[in-house]
Amino acid sequence: MHRAKDLTVDLGILDRLQLLDKSLFDDIMAKAQPAPQLTKLSLRVADNVVPFPPILSTSWSPAPFLRSLLLNGAAGVVLDDVLGLKTSQFPFHQLTTLEIDTNVSIEAFFSLLSTTPSLQSGIFKKIEGEAPAEDSTATPICLPFLQVLQMGGDCWETEECPPLMDLLPFINARSSPCSSCKRTAGSPWMLSKRSFKILLASSNTFTWILKNPIRSRR
Repeated sequence: MHRAKDLTVDLGILDRLQLLDKSLFDDIMAKAQPAPQLTKLSLRVADNVVPFPPILSTSWSPAPFLRSLLLNGAAGVVLDDVLGLKTSQFPFHQLTTLEIDTNVSIEAFFSLLSTTPSLQSGIFKKIEGEAPAEDSTATPICLPFLQVLQMGGDCWETEECPPLMDLLPFINARSSPCSSCKRTAGSPWMLSKRSFKILLASSNTFTWILKNPIRSRR
């Protein structure tokens, strides 16, 4: 692993191995080595695997070239997952690319953005939860290097996803004159008059893409 540049770890498999054969698990973990050449890390999250195995931090202690993080898994990403990585001293400040290829709670979404000041590309497949109140006094998260932001939601039948445009006032990406933010709205009937005004004001240059075609309600 010492020369690894792209590493994938399935936390569910590690957890099951620890339960089924702890001696083998301990032997594997004892042989874990730092990955100082690591540039991309993919973590498959799983239910009830928090906190992260402490030995995992060996992979990024240090990893000065690590720039990309992918989180996926059917369990989705919640705030405890992010806090677990923070506890493991994960170098969020180095990331330029972040992809969440699964459901992500709105608390985890904002926590991830607030810890990645160098972020250039953020992709969030499906954001779940309630947007902050319209009169919230929370300071917008400053992302001066952000170029691409994809936010998805697939809420044809449920109310579990927030109106995505309502999240934009809490993200400040306008300090970069060349930023081009790609907003993905994955649910119909979300773009209110207020949301459209927010969209227009949220960045200097943008491309807005509807993940799902808008269908007429019958």
